[in-house]
Amino acid sequence: MNACVRAAPPAAVAVGVELRAARLDAKWGVRELARRVSMNPARVSSWELGERIPPPDMVSFVAGVLRLTKAKLDHLRQLAADARQENYIEPRQDAAARLTAVYERLSSHIIEWAPLRLHGREQQAENVGKSPGLNEPALAGDASAIRDLFVGARSCRNPDTNRDTMIEQNELLLRLHRQENRSVRLVTDDVGDLPAFTVYRTEGRTPTVALRHAGCSIYLTAELATAAYIRAVRRFASEALSPALTAATIETALCGLKAGR
Repeated sequence: MNACVRAAPPAAVAVGVELRAARLDAKWGVRELARRVSMNPARVSSWELGERIPPPDMVSFVAGVLRLTKAKLDHLRQLAADARQENYIEPRQDAAARLTAVYERLSSHIIEWAPLRLHGREQQAENVGKSPGLNEPALAGDASAIRDLFVGARSCRNPDTNRDTMIEQNELLLRLHRQENRSVRLVTDDVGDLPAFTVYRTEGRTPTVALRHAGCSIYLTAELATAAYIRAVRRFASEALSPALTAATIETALCGLKAGR
């Protein structure tokens, strides 16, 4: 059995996201920030990638060099204090969007489950190579990760959703189906109340699971916390319809919706 390196604690990744955003706001490259804080650029990069956790005194020092407000400094120090915890909740929407962008860029394989409606990231699927909140090239990895989207049967024909919305969603599902490096598969079996989630896989590391709720994003890396979602992914992979049969089922549903049936 191949051993995997534990994924970076999500709060450590969040520290890196905020440091990188502050550096970009200052219009500095990694080398320029490293020069100003008299540090090896590789160490600054390791902080931004969440591979290392900056100690509290360095957080304060770097924040001072970057001229961050006290509120941002306090937030960074709290993140650094939380960074040794495996699981993490990010309540700030702007920071959550940046953190999602980093996870998408670092991952080699992204697996999503949408039981009813496609979540926000999928609504931007026409621009899948672009991640919000970042205006520099990717930190690492490949922005064109392999993406598997599993959708529940009610996502293409839901009697509780108005017809126009369902037509738009089915058309989006078909566009996603045609994208390179992506598969869309329909899960027709009952999976209970399993909420929407995303699994981020990075080569040689354990996966991170993200749950999105109103007002916050929850990131899980602890084995006990992620086990149920990893089992669900395996079940989907073995039981879901093939991509071709999924597309045919969605097209049939779309034709029925457009015909008013």
